[in-house]
Amino acid sequence: MHFAQGLLDEAFASYDIGFAIGERLAAADRGNARRQHDLLLSHQKIGDVLRLQGELDAALASYRSSRAIAERLIAADPGNAEWQRGLAAAQVKIGDVLALAERPDEALASYRAGHAVAERFAAADPGDAQWQNDLGLAHERVGAVLEAGGDFDAALTEYRASLAIAGRLAAADPVNAGWQRDLAVAHEHIGDVLRARGDLSGARRHYEAKKAIVGRLAAADPGTAGWQYDLGTSHARIGFVLEAGGDYAAALKEYEACLAIVRRFALADPDNAGSQRDLAVSHGRLAANYHRLGKTAQALAELRNGRDIMAALVSAAPQVEQWTADLARFDGRIAALQGRATVTAMNPLTMASASATLPLPTPGAARPPTVTVKFID
Repeated sequence: MHFAQGLLDEAFASYDIGFAIGERLAAADRGNARRQHDLLLSHQKIGDVLRLQGELDAALASYRSSRAIAERLIAADPGNAEWQRGLAAAQVKIGDVLALAERPDEALASYRAGHAVAERFAAADPGDAQWQNDLGLAHERVGAVLEAGGDFDAALTEYRASLAIAGRLAAADPVNAGWQRDLAVAHEHIGDVLRARGDLSGARRHYEAKKAIVGRLAAADPGTAGWQYDLGTSHARIGFVLEAGGDYAAALKEYEACLAIVRRFALADPDNAGSQRDLAVSHGRLAANYHRLGKTAQALAELRNGRDIMAALVSAAPQVEQWTADLARFDGRIAALQGRATVTAMNPLTMASASATLPLPTPGAARPPTVTVKFID
């Protein structure tokens, strides 16, 4: 409960108590596979919290402990699908930490190890939705590392495999919101790669497909922050391709829709620096398109709104170099517009989102976020 609500300190305290109990029970009865498996899950839960808290070394150690337990259980009972799933999950989680630590080769190796397990069991039991989902997740993670490394063709192959699996699961269980979101995210990944390759029309088709899915989810459950967050990213990405194609007026409408959602997040949690920075970046995005449309007064107003937000963040934490740089960019663009100078770098203030990924509804256990997905990139 605490983890799903984003209360990481409380979640860690709860998991740590459970871990201590499980460790004593497992130590007292080392031959009890169920207790060993419970300990494996405790290691993964603690690792999840540590990862989101930025304690990457500690998270990696916790995930590796869970992998070691899974390997011992499998050595004793290699056909046990539950133990194998524990191993596959551990490999993916290890890969997540290594990716965050900017160790892509190691992350890719770990993701592929998890993929191999999921592929074997998904092939053996095609009707098992969880194994299919695990396989789709593994394809997605492999694709993310390949995309980050610039291997767009290989990444696209992985993402399309993930999309095919997500599509089958969503069609088989249309009321499962988790499967629907997985399908939406798969569309977004493909859109990102196509956009990077210059295929703007193809990218837009996938972004629109994602928006249609998350729009339905958000309308059906407006109180779930995750659906609203996903809808905001959809508007932003559609805006990206419209802007890149020179349709600044249409892009402006998408960015305005995105800003409305971002503003709600910022107002709901004014102490969340990531949400505040997302709001500043959104103002900067609007300013870029107002400027291109010749609306200098509106562009200046948006830049000043963004600057005010960044100034407050810098005042509260002057040691954060990214925020100081962001503030300087706003000041530079404001000065350029006031001086009627040519503004050459308005689009997107070269700022990626710093906000933490929100906990999102998923089937089964909490699914770690895809590390390459950002609110505004």
